[in-house]
Amino acid sequence: RLARAWQATLDAHPILRSGFHWPHGASEPVQVVQRALELPLTVLDWRGRADQTAELELLARSERLQFDPAQPPLLRLALVRLDEQRQQLIYTHHHLLLDGWSNALLLGEVLQRYAAVQITTHHGRFADYIGWLQSQDAQADEAFWRTQLATLDNPTLLAKSLAHDSSDSGAYADHRQVFDAASSQAFTVFARQHSITLNTLVQGAWALLLQRYSGQQTVAFGATVSGRPVDVPGAENQLGLFINTLPVITQPHAAESVAQWLSRLQAHNLELREHEFTALSDVQRWAGRAGEPLFDSLLVFENFPIGEALQQGAPDGLSFAVPDNHERTNYPLTLAAVSEGQLSLTWSFLLSHFDPAAIARMSEHLACLLHAMVAAPQISLGELPLLSAAEKTRQLHDWNPPPGAATEQCVHQLIEAQAAIRPDATALIFDDSRFTYSDLNQRANRLA
Repeated sequence: RLARAWQATLDAHPILRSGFHWPHGASEPVQVVQRALELPLTVLDWRGRADQTAELELLARSERLQFDPAQPPLLRLALVRLDEQRQQLIYTHHHLLLDGWSNALLLGEVLQRYAAVQITTHHGRFADYIGWLQSQDAQADEAFWRTQLATLDNPTLLAKSLAHDSSDSGAYADHRQVFDAASSQAFTVFARQHSITLNTLVQGAWALLLQRYSGQQTVAFGATVSGRPVDVPGAENQLGLFINTLPVITQPHAAESVAQWLSRLQAHNLELREHEFTALSDVQRWAGRAGEPLFDSLLVFENFPIGEALQQGAPDGLSFAVPDNHERTNYPLTLAAVSEGQLSLTWSFLLSHFDPAAIARMSEHLACLLHAMVAAPQISLGELPLLSAAEKTRQLHDWNPPPGAATEQCVHQLIEAQAAIRPDATALIFDDSRFTYSDLNQRANRLA
């Protein structure tokens, strides 16, 4: 019955029967929709096996390796019976087919068919969206993005701001950050009071952190937009890949208040919605950086109710555990934010670019900014602290060792030693005659 429900859903949606080919000599790939396809479904009985957890992980990894974009369907299922009452469903699909919102719609539709609920109509087709894309004003779109790019002097590459050496090439790691219920509630209330979204609040803190880490006045980071145009009938209920990743290019001003900055960022995001269909490759080309990144960090605010779709659509006698999702982007650092009662951030990062300790420290700095912004919306951005109280205490202790641990070298000897290693060290230390002995000693220690 489950196989029939999935097969009927596959038959109903052309996007699920699509493959993507790059014909020889063509300048771009083409989408090919098959008239009929059989859903790949593997059924296994693992009752009584002692190594179920490890084997399930190996099976899931194997399923992820099965895809060739030119060989549809780009969707697979594996159903594993664990005992008399429990089964594990491993559902794997290529991101070319669906975004997160479409996943929730798809699972809800499958469960309706599984429960023998008649589905009589579908709202539009993905082809309608393709037609809408092709009808947009390309010249107006290019003018908008060229104006945005004019303020960005250099790409914002966070990894270059953090010295890190690693032999790992393509391995990813995750850092999980969960805010408690009280903090999460405070963030939500603050956003409502200031007529902004929770997404804008997190983006505002992230932009400030990037500005302070990179030293750039104008920063850029990637943001995932829904891409579902309001003037395409039924777009909210269509299956397909609507989301898009675009740069948020912004310049927080130290003198403006938190409330002013977030209001300005909210307005910028609303303006961006009018151009969220733009291909990122075009934006890079207009920036004169075709094929090169404008940013290396991506912020994704996930609001697709997959868990809700599973629970609400389940017929009597069927229940689902909290779904576990595995997803990777092509960016060195991705922050996936989810707000379901409590705000949580999953930092997914390339080990070749970022050290786990640096990511953990960065997450503390982001939390510090968020708490400070919510606590004092009228203070200027320049007054917002980046360090927690514990980190301030630790740094003061590290920079001011007890008398017995003081170096026997004079400051000028330390400066000469560092200048031999880094020629610009002397200029960095003596660029202001107002520095005290303590200032000089701190700078020399930092250089050391």
